[in-house]
Amino acid sequence: MPVYKNGDATGRPDWVEISDTRPLTLDRDTAARIEPDDLKSLLVCVSGQLTVTHDKGRVTLNRSDWLVVPDTGALLHAVVPYIYGPAVEVLHVRGTWSAISDANVFQARHDVEVERHFHDFHEYWAIVHGSGPIETEGEWYDVHAGDLVATRMGDDHHMPAVEAAVEAVAIETEPHGLKRLGHLHRDVRSR
Repeated sequence: MPVYKNGDATGRPDWVEISDTRPLTLDRDTAARIEPDDLKSLLVCVSGQLTVTHDKGRVTLNRSDWLVVPDTGALLHAVVPYIYGPAVEVLHVRGTWSAISDANVFQARHDVEVERHFHDFHEYWAIVHGSGPIETEGEWYDVHAGDLVATRMGDDHHMPAVEAAVEAVAIETEPHGLKRLGHLHRDVRSR
């Protein structure tokens, strides 16, 4: 099954490179430290703005920006310009990938669907907010916040328009085969 509960490795095939995801919320006066461990770390800014300080310098992340954390770890601070400004949401992803080619925040809503497509890389959807149906590997699943959808390179997948928005982080690993980037589509005449 390609849908996994956060942190549960039961039944995961060997090709799945994401071990777990952890949402972090940073308020105006809070910070978080990403400690080094045996797994690689990726940070994706889901909302707001934050600074990430590490041994190579400091970087500012806005919505949908991402950073692979150096092996020495990092310190995160929210950038909240107003006293009552919104909190910053960050997704901390850990795993064993060889390379990340892209990561971004996306939504399916009543007026927006994620069309049927496939990739020349493994893709992971970490569901951050909401719940709804997805299709992957020819099967339908209901996903909820905290779920991880793992789609193997070459497998078709999509998320239809939904009544209440579903927000997720898409994580794309190193391309293989023809190494094409982006959403790829089957020839509709062959169906």
